[in-house]
Amino acid sequence: MAKLGLRDHKYDEFSAATAMDLLKMEVEMSSTSPNKTISLLRKSPSIELKSTTFFSKKTRRALCVLSVTTCIIVFLSWYYITQHGRMSIRRAGHIRFDPVTQELHLTNLNDDRVLRAEVGMLLPGDAYPLVCEDMFVKDAICIDWLKSGEDDERLARMEITSEEEGALIIVEIKWDSAKLDSPLQDCILMGDDHWYGGSLSSPPVWPLDRTNIEMQPFISRGNDQSAESFGGILERFWLSSSGLSLVVQDDVPLYVGSNDNHSQRLCFRSEALSSPFQNPLNDYPALIYKVFISNNVTAAHRHATRTLFKPPTHTPNPKSFSTPIWHTAANLPNISSQSLLRFVQLLKYNGFHSGDIELEAPAYIANHLESEMFLSTDVLTSSVGFNWTVHLSPYFDVASDSFAVLASKMFLIRDVGGLAPTLVEWRGTYSGILDVTNSEARDWLYERWQRFRKVNSFTSLVFEGGYGMPMPPHFEFHQFPDRYNDPTVFCTFYTKVADRLGRSGRRKCGHRSQESPLFIQMDPWGPNWHGENGLRGIIPAVLLHGILGYPFVIPPPVCGPIDTGHDTNHPLLDEELYVRWVQLMTYLPVMSFCVMPWDISPNATTYVQEMIRFHREEVSSMMKTWAQQAIINGEPIIRPIWWNRDNDERALTSDSEFLIGDQLLVAPVLEQGAKDREIYLPAGRWKDNLRGTIIEGGTLLTNYKVGLKDIPTFTNENYS
Repeated sequence: MAKLGLRDHKYDEFSAATAMDLLKMEVEMSSTSPNKTISLLRKSPSIELKSTTFFSKKTRRALCVLSVTTCIIVFLSWYYITQHGRMSIRRAGHIRFDPVTQELHLTNLNDDRVLRAEVGMLLPGDAYPLVCEDMFVKDAICIDWLKSGEDDERLARMEITSEEEGALIIVEIKWDSAKLDSPLQDCILMGDDHWYGGSLSSPPVWPLDRTNIEMQPFISRGNDQSAESFGGILERFWLSSSGLSLVVQDDVPLYVGSNDNHSQRLCFRSEALSSPFQNPLNDYPALIYKVFISNNVTAAHRHATRTLFKPPTHTPNPKSFSTPIWHTAANLPNISSQSLLRFVQLLKYNGFHSGDIELEAPAYIANHLESEMFLSTDVLTSSVGFNWTVHLSPYFDVASDSFAVLASKMFLIRDVGGLAPTLVEWRGTYSGILDVTNSEARDWLYERWQRFRKVNSFTSLVFEGGYGMPMPPHFEFHQFPDRYNDPTVFCTFYTKVADRLGRSGRRKCGHRSQESPLFIQMDPWGPNWHGENGLRGIIPAVLLHGILGYPFVIPPPVCGPIDTGHDTNHPLLDEELYVRWVQLMTYLPVMSFCVMPWDISPNATTYVQEMIRFHREEVSSMMKTWAQQAIINGEPIIRPIWWNRDNDERALTSDSEFLIGDQLLVAPVLEQGAKDREIYLPAGRWKDNLRGTIIEGGTLLTNYKVGLKDIPTFTNENYS
């Protein structure tokens, strides 16, 4: 294309005349036709129309390259200043991760989102992500988190992998901190999903999204546990109504917070410094957990029982299901031959001629294992038809003969790096703790107990304690199974001692020990309707045991513990509460009593006789049937009503009803003064055993009338 050219002048060396000529031409050309404009140009003395360019072709190319280079430099400078550290959303398999918001989404086989989480919550604000340079794995995301600065110091690495195994999706999330004092934390956003598992809380709540537990070490505690803390049954396993289960690796120094400050978050933290988890090698914190995505919540639990838990090797002694337990704690503050004889006589006088009489004196027994006789001949003779059960603990009073023997053999847990036994306060005395991780120490306890039991004709033993707390802050086990010394693992080894004593024993703790055939016996509660641990909390507690892989559970005994002093006007002895508690016990695996019925009223005594007979003749057979199933597939005996009926919102949140296997739905009355209650029947056909009618499932029964002696139950008509 022709352009205006200059003759004998450069572009920046116009003469004044030339400039004036151009100005005049511009004025004239603005009001003339194109042809006239060309004519004016030709007449101008200062310029001429010339088919040349301002610069040569070589110069123009150089200028073009310079312009492009300048644009690139400007863009890169802008990107570094404003976008440095930003990364696009990462996708791999069933994983979607946004590095900017640090939000993680997981999807199922239908590509529906089943989990939403906020990860890396404790990373500093100036941390930025960078794709790992040394990991190239299909269906995986790897990101290093760096601290902005001259050196771009690495803070942590996050690796997420995904794989499919048939109808199951397995996602592993792994964090490794680059600093000892830098904890890691991920939080699951509960949203509309419901979560179950973890640990028995105080008070028990079902489902977990109704709890409010602040972030704290995930360590088991016993009957002295404070409100809103973790209890004696504890597993690193959680289950979601969206059809997934989540398992945290055993060697993570784990802290857990559930709905802390009503945040609707389930948070997991790994903290290796200044924590109750011993870290002898000063390993940096790691947070590792797996998510198993199934079709529904029941399928997710079944996968766990097949692969994560070992089902019980046997059922408990079958007689245990039909034998009531009579606790002595509220009736015999001072155990003697005379008081025991009197207690047996009272049982017989009131029409009770069988059962387990439980002596709750663990400190006395532990400290006198070197002795011989405990029960007198008169007591043993008068108690024909009854079994004698005694409590034993791993705590030995420093003033006892047993403590001296164990200390000399180095069978007690020691201070870190020392030879001296570490001491804790237990039942008001300072005591050493038997180191049950030492097989020789376990043998010592087993042999002493066998001799003691034989001399005294004890039938079974209740293993007290075994919790992670009260473990001292600095301790040393003989054997550590994980790189972090988790105090709760004490229960796992303690159960090994209990298992050697046969199927008639009972224990108080549970951790990584689902294969044990022993009942887990809950501590006494109450007596109250609600409160910290009252009647209303028993169903959530029993359901949780089953979800965590412990189908054999003995619920808290009826209305204990209190010392009545045989005062029938005692303000805590509420006959209505007592009757409702007995009714609930009747449909659970074992009936146990802390307050005796004759301390309530003659009517209560007669009613308890009837309920014990009904449990023995009708309910215990169901329990034995489903106990056999439990050792095959690990599934609970007492089940939530959503079992095999997924995506039913009412069933997923029900905490006042339960199923015995697939056979019977029980809806006990749990509210004071109630003359009716609301009952939800999930999918199926149900026979109302009080009224004899058939009701289709998916039905909410409102204002269902109940009398004081009524227990609403519904038989599954589809069960065969």
